[in-house]
Amino acid sequence: MDSITGNPVDFATAVLIEPKSGKEIDGQISDEKGQIRMIEVPTGTYELVITFLGYEDRRIPVVLTPEKPDADLETVYLLPTGISLEEVTVTGEAAIVENKVDRIVYNAEKDVANRGGDASDVLRRVPLLSVDLEGNVSLRGSSNIRILINGRPSGMFASSVADALKMIPADEIKSVEVITSPTAKYDGEGSAGIINIITKKNKVEGISGNVNLSAGTRLNNAVLGLSAAKGRGGININGSMFYAPPRPGEVTFYRSDNVNGAERILDQSGDSEAARLGFGGNAGAFYDFNAYNGITTRLNYRGFNQMTKMNTEALLIDPSLTENQMYQRLSDLDMLMYSYDWNTDFRRTWPDSKREWVVGFQVSGNVNDTRNDISIDGTPDALDYAEKALNNGDNLELTAQTDYTHPFSKQVLLETGLKAVRRNITSDYDYRLFDSTAMDFVPDPTRSDVFHYLQDVGAAYAS
Repeated sequence: MDSITGNPVDFATAVLIEPKSGKEIDGQISDEKGQIRMIEVPTGTYELVITFLGYEDRRIPVVLTPEKPDADLETVYLLPTGISLEEVTVTGEAAIVENKVDRIVYNAEKDVANRGGDASDVLRRVPLLSVDLEGNVSLRGSSNIRILINGRPSGMFASSVADALKMIPADEIKSVEVITSPTAKYDGEGSAGIINIITKKNKVEGISGNVNLSAGTRLNNAVLGLSAAKGRGGININGSMFYAPPRPGEVTFYRSDNVNGAERILDQSGDSEAARLGFGGNAGAFYDFNAYNGITTRLNYRGFNQMTKMNTEALLIDPSLTENQMYQRLSDLDMLMYSYDWNTDFRRTWPDSKREWVVGFQVSGNVNDTRNDISIDGTPDALDYAEKALNNGDNLELTAQTDYTHPFSKQVLLETGLKAVRRNITSDYDYRLFDSTAMDFVPDPTRSDVFHYLQDVGAAYAS
């Protein structure tokens, strides 16, 4: 605060210095209220130096201990010196892409071009990655990849990677890591590499929100986000929806064969219409107990409903038959797929070191309900046919994992951990054929089945 007027001094520079070495530990700029906040500062004895043009420098001792890792300096007054200088503008460019030993990091939050899009738009800007018009992702030409959210697998990618990416707002993504040489810490899936999408952890005091809308002939998107943070904790909530309008399609097929000197003709034509509605959301919260211990929890929910209708008409002229065959085939497909995952991580770090210990638990599931109705109306009547197929699939996975990282030097890093997974997969397929005598759809046990799969996995790694 200005010691004379009592007004806040914004854009003042505050630097936290270690007195013995003179090393700068952290630095911040005061906001429009004159407030300065530094987080995740290691314990120790420091000196806070506050400077601003036209004011005398202030030096304040700061002591942080494991028992008291926070320090509130309350109000600091700056004394004007009476010196006034012209405005100085400093511009700089942040590094958007970082090249590391085993990965490439794309800092999406520093790229203003990502505003208003979704995750597929962000991945299109990441080096080594390619995303086609349908949202399918490949790494150096290979689609054998694995996508993680904050270092953890997510059930939302089990059904459709392209649809899942459409449901993640670009404004929610902090960075994307392309890991081309995965260590033993990661599972063996994804031989081409791993894509790790890191979401933002809002640490800005106060409440903020965003609304993004986009419309087009192929896809319409709506995204709503809300974040709030105070002190060492915060929450964020996001909801999104996309709608792909019905897209018509047509197909024709004509075939003529000479069978024993006679011409056999098959003439088919058909049309189709498909529409897709996607929905999803997530909610997350975090709390830092002190500079070295924190807990985060996050719930994701994604899904989509696809409706496809097809109409096919066919004519078969075959001299070997007593009469020509004609039929109309109608197909109605309704598919509902959704997934969810909830994960909670406790993270412990150490001062002046890259040592890290993480304990995590995750519950993820994927549900796939499909209904397909097919009917044929033909001439002769023997071609008449109708069937119903219902497939209800459920996949539940429980994961407990702990990881520890210990650097012995700049060149030597130890990664070790334990992991336990339980997978419970169920698929119930019910096939019914129309019975003209009973005038109803009758189950066909030869084409119906129930599949149940249970798997327990325990693993340890060190590299």
